[in-house]
Amino acid sequence: MAERGRRRLVNGILVGALICGITLQVPRSAAQATPARAGGTLTVEFLDDISHLDTALCYDNQCYPFAKAMFDRLVDYAGAGDKLVPDAAAAMPAITNGGHTYTFTLRNDVHFWNGRLATASDWAYSFERIINPKIQSGASSFWMNIVGADAYASGKAQHAAGIKAPSPFKLEIDLVSPDASFLNVLAMPFGSVVDKNQIAKYGRSYDSQHPMGTGPYMFSRHVLGRELVLVKNPHYFLANAGKVDTIRGEIGVSTETALLRI
Repeated sequence: MAERGRRRLVNGILVGALICGITLQVPRSAAQATPARAGGTLTVEFLDDISHLDTALCYDNQCYPFAKAMFDRLVDYAGAGDKLVPDAAAAMPAITNGGHTYTFTLRNDVHFWNGRLATASDWAYSFERIINPKIQSGASSFWMNIVGADAYASGKAQHAAGIKAPSPFKLEIDLVSPDASFLNVLAMPFGSVVDKNQIAKYGRSYDSQHPMGTGPYMFSRHVLGRELVLVKNPHYFLANAGKVDTIRGEIGVSTETALLRI
């Protein structure tokens, strides 16, 4: 009975993972989740492997919770609700110029797991990477309302003119037309900051084996077809951002197997 109490089936797509500010949204393909006590391991069982760990390519609700745990966005949703709050931004943006311009002041204590400080130039790189057709990001269409995105995507410009980093902790984004949903776009996994040095170093293997984020949980290992393991980031800029020490995705577990484990 004690073991049964620690395990429960996933009903629908939402599992409260109790990772403090992180709500682990588990898809229907996840067989079940094993809740963890504070300091323990949260195990989520999946039938299929995680599609992508590269936030530019993560476009399904199976990779989303892992992207949310490993990476930071300028703004994010508060818990499981629809209220947007600052994440790696120090405050919500100043929206000026009739809704065309979003100016963000960035936190100055957001570091990649390798210790490198994330600055406005990293955010500019990350956002232009979404627009770059060579990446084939499924989210690129959401970013084409940024001034200069078309010119950059077509190769007519070296950068998107509407993405500016005037100082290390100031980021400015200019839109072609006002868009009330733009902050929601930034809160998607695609809006995460990524480490250009890590991507340049590992190329294609960055996606499945060498992701580099700033989030409260760090990539530990990904054994294709078997497991994905994240460990708590001891240097995360928000204290007590995670209640469990480890998040483990066990892959290849069918619903039938999950039922037998109850």
